[in-house]
Amino acid sequence: MTIVSRRKLIYHTLRNDCHFTHEQTKWLIRIYLNHLGDFDRILSDGASLERKKWEDEASVIASICTESNPTQAGKQVMEYAWPEKEDGGSPRFPHICVAMACRKIVKEKQYNNKDATLFRYHAADKIRNYERKTAEIDWDSRMILTYLKIKKLI
Repeated sequence: MTIVSRRKLIYHTLRNDCHFTHEQTKWLIRIYLNHLGDFDRILSDGASLERKKWEDEASVIASICTESNPTQAGKQVMEYAWPEKEDGGSPRFPHICVAMACRKIVKEKQYNNKDATLFRYHAADKIRNYERKTAEIDWDSRMILTYLKIKKLI
């Protein structure tokens, strides 16, 4: 098995067998598996596939945003994308989907850099941070490194 195909297999194992989102997989590779080499092309290809998969949902999220104030707009997106946040539930959509919706909204509302940053803070950034935190917890609690070793990927 070549080094590149091993990296691809690691990516697909984390995504499919371990059920991590693209953002979680990217984060885990960057913090725990970066010593295995360059995953940039694999991550880029994975992101492209995810963007195609979530395009329709991102458009729906973008269409429900009626607020012009960046803080309120971010909260409105967040309420739709993660309705059970206060009750400890998981987001309805992965970070990549909400980030795509945010890009559409920023472009449509013509936010400047400051407003766009504020908007993303109230929407996509919170989901990204949640996904990263849960990925790190799952990495340890589910012994993912051991799983990858058993599968002879590391």
